Amino acid sequence: MQQEIELRACCGKLRWALLEAIAPLPDGTRIKALRWGNGLIPLDIDAGSATAVDLVETVLDEAERWLGGSPSCYTGRGALVIG
Repeated sequence: MQQEIELRACCGKLRWALLEAIAPLPDGTRIKALRWGNGLIPLDIDAGSATAVDLVETVLDEAERWLGGSPSCYTGRGALVIG
């Protein structure tokens, strides 16, 4: 079963919103995707595979690769899709 963790960020704050969402996830939880704006970025990451900070960096790297620009400037609402 999939769930979504809503994210809200203003310029420069997406990293912190992701960290707040990822840090409490138990090991074994799959982070399947990041929904941001019109984009759905596939991830398929195990929450226990690295530190929360490293996982956030992975998500931001993928966001930049899929959406372009710097993820530190993304503003708006999105969601992490977990399952």
